[in-house]
Amino acid sequence: MSLNRFVEMLEEILDYQWEDFSAETIERTKSIILDTALATIDGLNNKEMQNLMKQVSSPQYDQHYCIPVLGTALYTSLEDNLLLHGTAVVSNENDEGNQFAKGHPAAHIFAPLYVKAILDEANGKDFIRAFILGYEAASRYAYAANMDDSFHPHGTWGIIGGAVACGILQGKTKEEIIEIALLAAATPIATAWEAAVSGNTVRNLYTGIAMMIAYKTVLFQTANFKSSLKVVQATWDHLMLKDFNDELFQKDLMKPAMIEKSFFKYYPSCRFTHSAIDALYQILEKNEIDPNEIKNITVETYGLAARLDNQCPENILSSKFSIPYVLAVILSGENLYGSFTDETLVYSKITEISDKIQVMEDPLMSARLPEERAARVTIEFINNNCLVGEVKDASGSFKEPLSDEKLNQKYLNIIPDQKELDLLKSKFYSIDQEENMNEWFNYLKGVTVY
Repeated sequence: MSLNRFVEMLEEILDYQWEDFSAETIERTKSIILDTALATIDGLNNKEMQNLMKQVSSPQYDQHYCIPVLGTALYTSLEDNLLLHGTAVVSNENDEGNQFAKGHPAAHIFAPLYVKAILDEANGKDFIRAFILGYEAASRYAYAANMDDSFHPHGTWGIIGGAVACGILQGKTKEEIIEIALLAAATPIATAWEAAVSGNTVRNLYTGIAMMIAYKTVLFQTANFKSSLKVVQATWDHLMLKDFNDELFQKDLMKPAMIEKSFFKYYPSCRFTHSAIDALYQILEKNEIDPNEIKNITVETYGLAARLDNQCPENILSSKFSIPYVLAVILSGENLYGSFTDETLVYSKITEISDKIQVMEDPLMSARLPEERAARVTIEFINNNCLVGEVKDASGSFKEPLSDEKLNQKYLNIIPDQKELDLLKSKFYSIDQEENMNEWFNYLKGVTVY
């Protein structure tokens, strides 16, 4: 493992100024900022988040409670805001992601950059530039340094993105930002994929805790704390990596920016379930199916997704990581957005279908990663007839983008008033015209969801 190209990549991207970004990159970034903010607002409605918010927030602004909580009329301290927003954004599985990074870069950038922009009264163009370059730094690291699959990506390489973005917004020099990146890369938190599939919500805290580290990393650099390539290499090479390809740090760098290769979620479940969902919908578009006539269902997909084979998830979070569960919800005629509850987990119509669903790896599909995330769903009926649906990639990817109509449908599940949602969208798509992001973010206090 050699990280020299990581530094070379940082040196190259940090030269990019506003005028160097394409219109497509800028517009994609605005869309991701909107999507990430709404995923955060949605996640704050979770029971754990509501409980935490009651303990750390106040309706009164003062020197301590100085940062607004999105979608509320509440304020928290700087640190608690990072924890709240960083945890909430991943809590309902609505956050964007990047298939080359194999994780969720924007979820690790928005919370610290939000706080930094408020305190520094940054302008919109600087906010977007910091977001793009932080996203590139984190995604490139994850692309080259392929983590062992027993780890969960939240709270690991994403710290680099949040820290680099904050350093850029603060006006740090190129050399200082590289120091910040090395400090961030040396301080990943210990995570476990098991937390997600078993539904332990410590998994959501990974991102929240990491965002406090990301934000503070700029302070650590200013205080002259040091890291190095050797330290980062020792941390990752011996503990966290499955394989490593340093050529990926600079492969087609900014052609286009990694942020343009992101995906948006339409379904509120782990991204690894989405290809199977799309393959099932492909069948349902042309056929009416009586669940009572189903003998069994086989899902063939890539290895990372094939792990999500639990037929009987025990809690809400684990149900979002279960291909049998999400397919059973759809076949039972229920709406996915309303089916991640304690009641639906034991709904007999869903559990009976879930018991019939088997998930297995197709090695040929695994070999096509990360370019494609494929799935094949085969439904066998009692009369021995079969129906098959197959997709090469999940909807919402940069190759299979979601329509504006579908994204609007997703967001109406969070902001149910279309006029209010349209106004919110217009605010986000004009971020680059804002002279003071502190004033801009004040608008979001009026979008009171809770």
